[in-house]
Amino acid sequence: MMSAELNKVKITAYTSAGFEENKKLTSGEFTVLVNPEGYNRTYKVKYKEQQASGTKSQQMKFDKMEPEDIDFDFLFDKTGALPGTFKAKDSAGIQEESKEGIWPDILQFKKVVYDYKGQIHQPPYLIIQWGELLFKCVLKEMTINFKLFKPDGTPIRATVKAKFTATVENELRVRQQADKSPDITHKRIVQAGDTLPMLCYKVYEDPAFYMQVARANNLADFRNLQPGTQLIFPPIEKK
Repeated sequence: MMSAELNKVKITAYTSAGFEENKKLTSGEFTVLVNPEGYNRTYKVKYKEQQASGTKSQQMKFDKMEPEDIDFDFLFDKTGALPGTFKAKDSAGIQEESKEGIWPDILQFKKVVYDYKGQIHQPPYLIIQWGELLFKCVLKEMTINFKLFKPDGTPIRATVKAKFTATVENELRVRQQADKSPDITHKRIVQAGDTLPMLCYKVYEDPAFYMQVARANNLADFRNLQPGTQLIFPPIEKK
């Protein structure tokens, strides 16, 4: 029985958050030599603290969902202890890559995920692929920990701790958030039993904006909404 081919982590760099095929960077791919043992995914929710004067407790009011983070520990090794980490031996019988240690791999990794790209005035957008994982992101931070050296000081083993933050192109982000965003105009058709405060709560998650909505729609009697009426819910800045 044939064994399944080992799927290694691959990182591809782009000049666009749309990740179009023609926006791939030249020499903008990096495939790890050694897969990490795992990875961590971090999800964060941000709240605004609302505490009345003279009270001991506070109400946490939702502010936003922060972008997801993913963390990897990548191993770079040219000690010869790991299979597949050296090229063929040269005429003197010396393994070629041992002369430069891990520097070529470290520099290529840094070039793909970190280096500033003049055409977009920032580091590149990235796609990380590993098995079923497909993560669109940018590099948030990385730390290189050099662990082992040759007698002349050439590093031959290091770990890179890298944190990546999810990114979504603006057009897709707007489509994803449009249904609930208070910064976008919404339209609703009044159904039997609807009240203006209730509709404001559905759109803004706050019923207190019913007077602004009534004025925006020139409603003479907002307490008696007629089913079938189309109402506009304009962008409202929450304080």
